[in-house]
This record gives sequence, C-alpha cells and structure tokens, in this order.
Amino acid sequence: MSEEKQEFIHEADDVVEPIEEQTKPISIMDLLQIELRRLMENALELKKKIDTAKTDYKKTYYSKKLKKNNMEALKVLTAIEKHKQQKSTVYENKPEEKNEPDKK
Repeated sequence: MSEEKQEFIHEADDVVEPIEEQTKPISIMDLLQIELRRLMENALELKKKIDTAKTDYKKTYYSKKLKKNNMEALKVLTAIEKHKQQKSTVYENKPEEKNEPDKK
C-alpha cells in the first residue's frame, strides 16, 4: 500500500474529533463516518495480509474477506449519500420566512 493512501486515512482522523472530546451529541453522519473509517482501516490490513500471504489458500481467504469488507463500506457510503440527499431535500422544501410585516 502506498504511503499516499495511508496518509489520507490519517488525515481523516483530524476531521472528526474523538468521541470522548465531542461536546455536541453524536449525529448519524458522525457514526457513519466512524464506521467508514473503521472499514477503511480493516481494508488496509486485509490488503497487507493478501500481499504477504504465502499460500494461494490464504490469498483467496483474505480476498473474500476484503470483498465482504468493501461491500459493507459501499453500504455505508450509500447511507451517507442518502442522508446528505435527505438533508438537502429538507432544506430545499423548508418554507422561506418572509420579512414582510403582517397586514391587518
């Protein structure tokens, strides 16, 4: 695995504060991002195991695990996208407040 890809994952740690240090309640988006980060780290570990595996059986075994992990990551990414779309739809459909005085 290249250093650049690993640096990207470490940069993601800076984006979201650790759960213990958060002052606001955890949102669904925060939970999805934490889960995605966990799956990304797991994918890196599995890829390393595939690269260092000595037998074809182990390569196949870890490849299947990596594929399953990637499918879970895809589900999380889909959930993040749906959540963003729902949020934007809510803001688009929100009635605008008019600053006009009430006529009596």
